[in-house]
Amino acid sequence: MNKKKLTPLWSLHLHDNPISFLFGTMHVQDNRAFSYAEKAKSCISLCEEFYTEIHFDSLSNSLMFDAQKLPEGTSLLSLLGEKKFAKADKIIRKCFGIPLIHMNEILPMIVVNQLVMKFLLEDQAEHLDMTLFKFAQELGKTTKGIETIEGHIAVLKSIPLNLQRKQFLEFVRNPNKYKKKTAALADLYAKGDIYSLYKISKKSMGDIKGIMIYQRNQDMADYIFKNQKKSAFYAVGAGHLAGKKGILKILKNKGYKTKPIKS
Repeated sequence: MNKKKLTPLWSLHLHDNPISFLFGTMHVQDNRAFSYAEKAKSCISLCEEFYTEIHFDSLSNSLMFDAQKLPEGTSLLSLLGEKKFAKADKIIRKCFGIPLIHMNEILPMIVVNQLVMKFLLEDQAEHLDMTLFKFAQELGKTTKGIETIEGHIAVLKSIPLNLQRKQFLEFVRNPNKYKKKTAALADLYAKGDIYSLYKISKKSMGDIKGIMIYQRNQDMADYIFKNQKKSAFYAVGAGHLAGKKGILKILKNKGYKTKPIKS
């Protein structure tokens, strides 16, 4: 891979429209995720609008809780069965000091995500996306979300519970494997290697990559294309940028010229 393209920050050019920027983020507080933050801020200052995947002002605690909940009448205990639940509880208590019953109503994939995040450091006061969002607000930029909270909830609810159960049990069987992979992801991000990040994300998503990556890539690229008349900064998960079905490739197919921006 051309080292000049190892960056999560790209400029987007389409005909005579204003220049926009696409930035792949990590939704964490670890310093490694902030390697490109200052360069990103300089690009934000050049734009009219700032976008995250979902507008943070729309994320009320009640909406987030509802988005992450299992369907009524279902729990982790009922999904796993008493024996597997007890075994998982023992492992999670040992690794994280958290009783599994406290997460009994949460979607299995959300439980895994929340626990994986605990493998990373909390060097910064807030995660990268929120840091950039507040910076944009301080500059008086218009802030929006590419996806709606309702659409995001619909995506989460569409992921079959049997696949989420499988992912959860894989995590419980070998938390240390996930710990090493999470550290590797943070190191790759610090190097700007969005291509390796994409490959790992695709593999980790398994059977749900179509829902969680490919379809969302298409939808986000379509949104950017429709918003071409505005100079905007788009901050999305770094795993969405690269690959044949990544946002960068889709935008190229739509006529965009994409250029890497180094830190």
